[in-house]
Amino acid sequence: MTPEQKDLARRFVACEHWRWMPGMLDAETGLRVVKAGTDKDPRVGLGNLDNFILYYPDMLKGHYPDLTDPATIGCILSLVRICWNDEGCASVVASYSHETGYMWRVVGGHHHGSGFMAMSQKHYQSEAEALLSALEAK
Repeated sequence: MTPEQKDLARRFVACEHWRWMPGMLDAETGLRVVKAGTDKDPRVGLGNLDNFILYYPDMLKGHYPDLTDPATIGCILSLVRICWNDEGCASVVASYSHETGYMWRVVGGHHHGSGFMAMSQKHYQSEAEALLSALEAK
């Protein structure tokens, strides 16, 4: 990951709505999350289904998601949908111009006026940055 992606990943983990979800890739260890923490058992399992290690949340300080991993981006989109209570419709959309190239934002299914509600208020340079903006805005 680039330094910019690492900074974004650290901001995700610092966000109040952040949680590790099964399928995410931990950039620090290169291991997948196979068990998510719950209120009764906050431990997060990293590894594979046959062989994983359970970590308490404090043990994962300094760990961050791999934003180059498609499964991790999909899990983060799921977090945004849960956070915004828009589990069926929230999407990341891209627009293109010759001046800026691709720019991204997150829109949801809650109609606002005649179109979709923008969960991230402006366009961003990457899909991950748009998702982060939507998660931080909630």
